[in-house]
Amino acid sequence: MRLRRGSGPPGVPERQVPLQARAVVGNLIAAGDGVWAWYRLADAPYWFTDVAFRRQHRSAVMARFADLVGHRLQFRVTEHPVAASAWAADFRARTATAADSPRPAVGESWDDLVDLMRARIEDLPALTVPAGYLGVRLARERATREQLQEILSGGSPRGLRDTADALLHVTHAVAGDGWGGRPVTARRMAWLIASSLTPGLPVSPESLAGAPDGWDDVTMEEFTAPVLTTAEPWAPAVRIQALRQGRMQTVHAAVASLSRTPARVEDDPRAPLFAWGLGLPWKVPWCADVDVVDGNDLAKRATRVREELDDQIDHMHELRRKAPLRLTRLRDEAARVEDDRTNPLLDVRVRLVGTVRAMVTGSTQEQAVARLDELIRRAVRDQGAVLSTHPGQWAAVRSFVPGEHDPTTATGFVREVPAALAATWGPNAGTRVLDETGPYRGWTTRRATTPVFWSPQDGPAHGRSGLSVICAIQGGGKTYAAASTWELEVRMGHLAHVLDPSGLLRRLLELPGLRHTVREIDLQHAASGLLSPWRLVPDPRRDDHDPRGAAAPALPSASAGGAVVPLPGGAARLALEDAADAAERERRALKADRAFESARAAADEERRSLAVELFLSRLPAQLVEDSPDARIIVRAGVNAVGGAFGTDPWQAVEAIAKEGERGTVIARIIRDSASARGGRLILPPPNAKDCASDVLANDPVLITAPNMPVPAANLQRRQWSEDEQLAAGLMRAAAWFLTRAIYLTGQDPKFVDIEEAGDIGGSEAVRGLAQRASLHTRKSNAALLLSLQNPSRLLDLDPEIGNLIGTMMIGRCEDPGAATAALRLAGLSPGFAGVVQNLRTGEMLVRDHWGRAATVHWDSEYRTALHEALRSNPPATQTEIDITGVEVLTA
Repeated sequence: MRLRRGSGPPGVPERQVPLQARAVVGNLIAAGDGVWAWYRLADAPYWFTDVAFRRQHRSAVMARFADLVGHRLQFRVTEHPVAASAWAADFRARTATAADSPRPAVGESWDDLVDLMRARIEDLPALTVPAGYLGVRLARERATREQLQEILSGGSPRGLRDTADALLHVTHAVAGDGWGGRPVTARRMAWLIASSLTPGLPVSPESLAGAPDGWDDVTMEEFTAPVLTTAEPWAPAVRIQALRQGRMQTVHAAVASLSRTPARVEDDPRAPLFAWGLGLPWKVPWCADVDVVDGNDLAKRATRVREELDDQIDHMHELRRKAPLRLTRLRDEAARVEDDRTNPLLDVRVRLVGTVRAMVTGSTQEQAVARLDELIRRAVRDQGAVLSTHPGQWAAVRSFVPGEHDPTTATGFVREVPAALAATWGPNAGTRVLDETGPYRGWTTRRATTPVFWSPQDGPAHGRSGLSVICAIQGGGKTYAAASTWELEVRMGHLAHVLDPSGLLRRLLELPGLRHTVREIDLQHAASGLLSPWRLVPDPRRDDHDPRGAAAPALPSASAGGAVVPLPGGAARLALEDAADAAERERRALKADRAFESARAAADEERRSLAVELFLSRLPAQLVEDSPDARIIVRAGVNAVGGAFGTDPWQAVEAIAKEGERGTVIARIIRDSASARGGRLILPPPNAKDCASDVLANDPVLITAPNMPVPAANLQRRQWSEDEQLAAGLMRAAAWFLTRAIYLTGQDPKFVDIEEAGDIGGSEAVRGLAQRASLHTRKSNAALLLSLQNPSRLLDLDPEIGNLIGTMMIGRCEDPGAATAALRLAGLSPGFAGVVQNLRTGEMLVRDHWGRAATVHWDSEYRTALHEALRSNPPATQTEIDITGVEVLTA
């Protein structure tokens, strides 16, 4: 309903008001002032990004504004409710075939677990998904539903050629860097209209039923038929009633307009204006209705203002009086504005002229007004921005509806904003992190509470590294996050293994879902030869190096001189094609053979290198460090027996003994260590049975070593005791044993969790695991998760090792150096070290393989048995004692 300036709201206390839009098809709306196209803006990283990235993003958005000069824009920033039921149905359909489903008498089934996740999401009403939308007016031409359908199909209806051409231009411009916008679907367009009509209320499914066919001037009333509005004259809020979920629901909406917003510096600590409201305890939708204007069109007014100020200052000088400081400051500001508007760069001189508004809702009018007052106060405190209320609440609320505008404020609250400032408002500042296809894991904190879903295989599925690293101090939540991930991987039917030196995860085996599924291997009672270095690295398979899908060979069709040579027909042509096919098959087979032989040679060398490291771990640290020839002698003995799979390690010991007098001494020490802690795992007795090392291909495995004295992470190797040195070598071999799962079962999902990875035998072992995971997980749909306390151990080896990490999770690191090192591994600015030092238990700063970062709270509390089993910290005890005597005095 159009309202003239000075007129009041609808006279009827309660009525249905039709939409100004006359037709909706796809992402197009035919409104009274022309045809509009709507787009969903892609989430743009903002939180935990550095100044250089923000500068680049701002420049990209300024370029988008320059591309849309002459168009009218309408930004809509809102928050979507989480479609928990739709997610649960999709997730169950994708995982039901492989997921482990124990009998109900044994434990919760997979369907029960998915239902628990769905119920958890629904029970947390604060979980929302922020989204930014952009509407662009294509042209001032009226259109019908049939004409909109023809435009979307690529046609140009009579009289709407300019609209069709503008659609192509605008779609290309909005899809550029900075926005990454894509046309909204018909269903999402209907949701945006319906949710704007009834802010704060759920959207009725009936409002979305006509999305496939669109709406015309007759069926548009489907949006407003169940909506009743009441706007009393000069009322501070508008009452909206709608039939939702079988009953009439009421909400009150109040709007404030932006009166002033200060400029921003590149490293401004303030959140973007449109994303700032995400930290408030209630939802704050935003709407900006602006015209994109070339600054040259406004230059004359700026010049006139500057000249008037110059005249006033000159007049003061003629009177032999000093010009007030206020005048000189205004003159300087006017000169700067004039320079910006006449800048030769279009994206710099562009201006946005229009209104910017924020809305709050409440169950009562008093609550809505109180929230709006609090919003205005916080805007001044947090943003330095001034928001003002006005009596035209009815028209202001309706201006949030796509295709609707507020004619009552055509001059009031209109602001002229430079493109550089508007580019910092962040309508699409993203809050999502990790993926959206995995199981529910928690929610983001400190801003919008957006649900977090994560599957470790998401990185390899997108061609990224499958290596994930968790860094945190003791009690920072490493085990909680890693072990709960492993438990879900087992329940999903994936081949999931874990190395837990402390043995704390043995409590998880008491859960019904894991009791008869996971195989536990205690290194003190494991089979002899389990960790033989010549069996830890499997041989590559010939099928993995067979190139498939190669293009068919092209038959010659022209001579060297360029003349076309006709191909023979009949039997002669078939013979020519058979010869070409045979030659191509021979070429591909030769190429595959070379690749296979190269992979075999690499596997042999990896076995030899691993054997050298494990043999050296059986020697005293002083002998290895003080005698440079010890490594040479061991390497010579290992090379003598080769790196073939299944080689007897005792043959290498005998070969070492033949390397002179020093080799004899070293071989004797290695023989004696065979009877020490864990020696039989690497050097099995001659009468021991051949170990079946393919156990990893059958069942999930948990390897523990509860009584092994693993050395501290910050202890030098020369300070290790003999037991600590032997235990470190065994942990290292066990870690490599588990990573064999990366090469097993083809493209089936696989997961390996290494707890306390910093204590598995030296930093070089961690580097080797990181390199292996980064290189091979992408090819085999595998994921490797490393947990460690000291991130500096990785950076000391290679400052660029962070490039190998796909997903980085940082828990609380109280030491400033450790916090800075963890941020460097994650590729984040060290300036966020203060955030890392003050993270709560169970909260982590997560950077995914897409480069997005957010703080995440890991949530398993809805599964009581798992939550209690993962709580490795003792329960906190109240130790606060009041020694002031206040309680005694007031008793």
